[in-house]
Amino acid sequence: MEIRVDNSKEFIYPLSKDRTLDIKGAIGTTRIVIKDGRVKVTKAPCPLKLCKKVGWISKKGEQIICIPNKVYIRIEGEEYDGVTE
Repeated sequence: MEIRVDNSKEFIYPLSKDRTLDIKGAIGTTRIVIKDGRVKVTKAPCPLKLCKKVGWISKKGEQIICIPNKVYIRIEGEEYDGVTE
């Protein structure tokens, strides 16, 4: 999973490890929860809270965007069913 803040900071976290992240954006802190291979926003400083309403995402290409706080979350990477050599 990739998190971008104001197109200047980029963070990459695996969905395989449960964690809670507080990401500082343009107008405050966005809380992001990674759990059971999924991610969602649980706290946002924006007035409409549309990013929270998206709910859980888990598939490559899905995204959550908080425009007022300039926080962008996107599921990236390859999807594998097994390990090959």
